[in-house]
Amino acid sequence: MLLLAATDNTQSHDVAGVVAVIGVFVVMLALFSGLIWLAFRAARRGRATWADDDR
Repeated sequence: MLLLAATDNTQSHDVAGVVAVIGVFVVMLALFSGLIWLAFRAARRGRATWADDDR
């Protein structure tokens, strides 16, 4: 959002802001689902996951 405020002189900054927000959301969703998939795969194999390390 700081970059959005710095480039506020064009009329296409709204589209760039929406694309940036959607891009960040998609990246966070992909990372989160990747972590869930890795934990699920490790749990199905019966190995200890990173959540069970400190128990």
